[in-house]
Amino acid sequence: MDQFFKEIEDYCEAYFTVADYFLTVGFTDQVIKDHLECGEELIPSVLSQFPPSTRGSLNLPTTLPMFCFPWGASISQSKAKLATNLFNLILQDDLGTPLYCTCLHVLEERGEEMKQDRNAINLLPSTSTGSDSTFETASERSEYFSPENIRVTISECPNYEQSSTDRDRSVSEFYTTSLPSSPTFKYKPVFLENQNSKIVPKAIVIVSRSPYLEIFKRILLNIYKMSTDGIKIPMECVISHLMLTIPHPPKGEVELMYLLNTHYFKFSMPPKNQLPLLDVNLGVLFHRLDLDKVMCIFQHLSLERSIVFLSTNEDLLTSCSYCLLSLLYPLQWTLLYIPVLPEKMIDFLYSPIKYVFGVHSKYKEAVYARCMSSACIVDLDENSIETTAQAVKISQTARYGQSTLPNLPEHYGKKLHKELSQSLLKAGGVKANSISLSTPKLDEFTIKSIRQSFFKYYVSIFLNYGKYVNMEWTEYGGSKFFSHHEFLETHPDNSRSYMKEMINSQMFSSFLEKKLRPKNNDDYFEVLYFDESIVAKMNRSKLKYTKASTPFIEDKSVGFKDVAQVPSLYSVYPAVGWFQYKNFPDFDLQLLSAYGLPKNRLPKCRDYPDTPSYTNIYIPHTHWPTNQHCVIACWIEVWAASLWHQDLADHSDMLNKAIFVLGKYHKFPTPSLLSAMLESCCEFNASLGISLFSFLSSSKFLIDMVCIKILRKTVSKLLKGNQNMEDIDCDRSLMITNAIINSDDLAENSRKRIFTGEGEINIFVRGFCKVCGRKIPNTEIAEQHADNPYSLACRCKCGELYQPQLKVRNCLDDAIIVETIFMSPKSLRQSFVELIKDKDLPLKLDFDILRLELPMIFWNLIWQFNLSSLPFEFLFPYESQTTSFLTNSIRKEMSTQTESYPNLAEVLAIYEELVSQ
Repeated sequence: MDQFFKEIEDYCEAYFTVADYFLTVGFTDQVIKDHLECGEELIPSVLSQFPPSTRGSLNLPTTLPMFCFPWGASISQSKAKLATNLFNLILQDDLGTPLYCTCLHVLEERGEEMKQDRNAINLLPSTSTGSDSTFETASERSEYFSPENIRVTISECPNYEQSSTDRDRSVSEFYTTSLPSSPTFKYKPVFLENQNSKIVPKAIVIVSRSPYLEIFKRILLNIYKMSTDGIKIPMECVISHLMLTIPHPPKGEVELMYLLNTHYFKFSMPPKNQLPLLDVNLGVLFHRLDLDKVMCIFQHLSLERSIVFLSTNEDLLTSCSYCLLSLLYPLQWTLLYIPVLPEKMIDFLYSPIKYVFGVHSKYKEAVYARCMSSACIVDLDENSIETTAQAVKISQTARYGQSTLPNLPEHYGKKLHKELSQSLLKAGGVKANSISLSTPKLDEFTIKSIRQSFFKYYVSIFLNYGKYVNMEWTEYGGSKFFSHHEFLETHPDNSRSYMKEMINSQMFSSFLEKKLRPKNNDDYFEVLYFDESIVAKMNRSKLKYTKASTPFIEDKSVGFKDVAQVPSLYSVYPAVGWFQYKNFPDFDLQLLSAYGLPKNRLPKCRDYPDTPSYTNIYIPHTHWPTNQHCVIACWIEVWAASLWHQDLADHSDMLNKAIFVLGKYHKFPTPSLLSAMLESCCEFNASLGISLFSFLSSSKFLIDMVCIKILRKTVSKLLKGNQNMEDIDCDRSLMITNAIINSDDLAENSRKRIFTGEGEINIFVRGFCKVCGRKIPNTEIAEQHADNPYSLACRCKCGELYQPQLKVRNCLDDAIIVETIFMSPKSLRQSFVELIKDKDLPLKLDFDILRLELPMIFWNLIWQFNLSSLPFEFLFPYESQTTSFLTNSIRKEMSTQTESYPNLAEVLAIYEELVSQ
């Protein structure tokens, strides 16, 4: 099998497909036994996975099984007592890559007389083929490892091939049919229940990096229907065909047609000069919420306020929240988004970071107990909006502008409301106190019209934003990247409060980052599309006589040119028999090896998308405008690099130190320095990172997408580390509720550090010319460093070169004096950067070793931090560690004097023995 594993890895290595993984998630026999006999909790796990190994840099989150059963699971003796449903999940891997998961809950019969391992298959005689067909039924999968072992007649098997006319009709019928807002499962297994069997839920899951939400729901339904109705090849071949033969289509170039069980599915990506893909029908949103409620929620989201959606249906939570976030385009929600929050993660509602969560309605009381006062709670089942601050339901007559939030700009807000009203009424909307839909379905034209209305709203309110973007901005230059005050002056007084919050949001900062520093072509084209849409709107003005060109949005060459047919299932895997399943099987890789991988597939359309890397993510910058910049940069990096060896009891104090320095020197920290702090927190204390990010966000620091990706990685780590929360006190937050951690929340650290105060350190700069004997004052040394900051030597007035010395009297032993070269701030900065670059882990330095082996860097850092009133005591060991400090100091001091002390080893051993006593 190792060879087949390698073959699959090579096959997937450079072929970016629309689907990445196919999983079965459920409960092992041991878990079920423990549950039935001892009442143990049913904990789901991944039962099978294809492809079996990681695809590129994409890692499946370990929390995926929990999300597949977000509200838990139960075992019954009757299928009527268990619910089956179909829904989407949106997760993120450890690198922040969004994962779109489609999950179908099915029911399988498990009993003693049919007890099977995870590789067992159940084949039944077909009822749809002629009576002349003969079939072999087996209880163990091992009897059917190769097609030759299956003794069946295939002449009577149904033929699924269609003429082009039938195919076109099938496509037409498929695209005029939509799933209901709350899908009901209608494909039941063909076996009968018996008194001894148990009905156990199981999830079949498709994981993709592409947001084909509705398409994959229909595909999953068809796959399960094929397993119960019967197919001419094993289910492994169907899954292999789906996972390996459909390349990801490039934007606006080709439409891919995929045939499955008589249905055609179209995979395509919109051209780059159009709105992005939205594979969810907006009718679901306006069927559950009326227009006024949608406008109110949009108002909250556009200002980055937290939203919690409530419903008994998982698919509604994902569909409605995803639709609403899509209406923010060209802005993008960059903070926390978990459309289906599992029961075990309910305490994540304490998060100080703004979020969009979806929670089951039965946890409504828990939501109110945990949400911040500014959070908005939306009940999708009741068409209502509430806030935790007032807990007052907004009536049906509430208008879109009535809110404690700043109102939408009056002119453009009313215009947006009017356009949406017209679109919904034309589509059959019902007008009562507000407009809503009677059915969860809108046609493509209306969906496009609604999305364009929201897009034009952003075009209007940001009509002249480009004038105030500093395209020459760099994070080290000190200038503003956007002129906030000047931009606000162009807006009416009644809209400035809204616009002020809008341009201070993380979404707007991330959009400007795409404009200033696009990471890839997608970033560049998104901004270009928005900017040219602004130009097009200005061209329509009657006051403008000279029209500017908009070549990008008018480019017709990016439209779809080709339609490609994915090789059909039976052309890749020829029919060999008839397979019909009692229970949906777990993927058997050994069985697939007998059939092999697809021999023919379409050419690769697109390489793997860019994915962020978190390996040595922080690359320090060496060129800084002032000495103060250098010192602050060094302090932030030292803080990040020392967090790993601090006691957990000191992390509260470490956070307070960071907040003090960042607040005092607000203009100095750059996004790259902030990313170093967040990355260190993520690595060594994820909860600390949440609190630090909350402070940075509330204090309006410039946070780039690297910081956002680290935040997502931090949340993933918290999710991964807190899956089992039975012993968590629900009155306490998993994540710190305040921007600053209260030191009382953590155990007090009674250990005292050495050098804890200014009076306990004796350190000074000494400049002395050996030729003229003059003592050089510190002011003169500073002036020469200003003229030549990267030189360690200075020149005396007599013309002689000298090196300023930094002398430290070790307070632990007055007999030991450390004397080293004094460095300018910029020279120190450069040396420290080189030190970090040489480390395999740049955010993990041992400062005890640094003090002994590189005293020049260590003591110059202490000098500069003390001079700038920056805290530095956390770099020293605790008094309980003094023994090792003394021993190492003496060993280093005397190691060069072995000739004078031939019995040095014996003397040192005696000393260590005395100290230990």
